[in-house]
Amino acid sequence: MNPFPLPNRFSTGSHHPRYAGTDRRMKPGCPSGFSVLEVLVAIFVFLVSLMGLISVTVGVIHGNAFSMQITTATNLAQDEIENLKRKGYAHADLTAGAHSDPGNPISTMYTRTWSVVDNTPVADIKTLTVTITWDWRGVARNVQMVTFVAKR
Repeated sequence: MNPFPLPNRFSTGSHHPRYAGTDRRMKPGCPSGFSVLEVLVAIFVFLVSLMGLISVTVGVIHGNAFSMQITTATNLAQDEIENLKRKGYAHADLTAGAHSDPGNPISTMYTRTWSVVDNTPVADIKTLTVTITWDWRGVARNVQMVTFVAKR
């Protein structure tokens, strides 16, 4: 006798020893599928995961927007430094004191100012500090760049 008989296609039970005597067909009154509680738990787990994903996505979007604003502010500061250095040591925009960009044609979101200190750190050198300020979500932010302009 064969210890592992081939299943008979007319058989109603399983031929595996573990399932011997069981019938896999649907019986009247036998529950099948998912219960309401299982479906609710699955929906809850899905919604919690979705809320976490949405939260992370919003954080990434805000981070990217803030990074773009810092990059723009840094570029504005660098452009103004190059512009002032090109004008030369004796130009009126490089007189000692605080200066601001009149009208700020670049953007209404950013304010560009600079200050000049004569003979610092040594004679015939001016310290130029350019500051870009803007508002990000109700908080004032700024980028500052410092350089030196020498008399030639």
